[in-house]
Amino acid sequence: MNKYFNKLKPLVSISSLNDFEKVLKNIKEYKSECEILNVLISSNDPYKELESLIESNPKIKEVLLLLLAVRQKDIYNKTGYESIEQTSTSDWIKMIKESEFVEFLRSADIKDIYTYLCGVEVGMDTNARKNRSGMLLENIVQELLINDEELENVRSQVAFSEITEKYGIDYF
Repeated sequence: MNKYFNKLKPLVSISSLNDFEKVLKNIKEYKSECEILNVLISSNDPYKELESLIESNPKIKEVLLLLLAVRQKDIYNKTGYESIEQTSTSDWIKMIKESEFVEFLRSADIKDIYTYLCGVEVGMDTNARKNRSGMLLENIVQELLINDEELENVRSQVAFSEITEKYGIDYF
């Protein structure tokens, strides 16, 4: 094993930990919606406020998904998947209530939605980097193993069922 480890180099440099330029680019277009959503923090009836905001500005829906760290543009409800535009305001209110997002905002003493969204984006970018680094490492290791003359039939991402069937190993 050491012969492989000695050939590996660090995959991530300090300068590539976060792409802050990308983070700011991703959230810049939502600044005004975030300012509007700040009313939820101090409102006596945040869900009534939210209902009104969604009705008056459909882009609020996109921001709500991002605040919940969701990038997809469709929602699963009792009838299946539908686009965020098709989802009713009452379903949005129900989803936000179930997520307990408003309660979190208040209990975490969040002062500004835009700043919070910036933190969410940094976290999502960090996760994307881990995925990219994992795939990169997988490719590097596969290349090392393919070039090892002692090994045959090197493959990537083999299903557990195939391994258990071929080698008689029961992992569960």
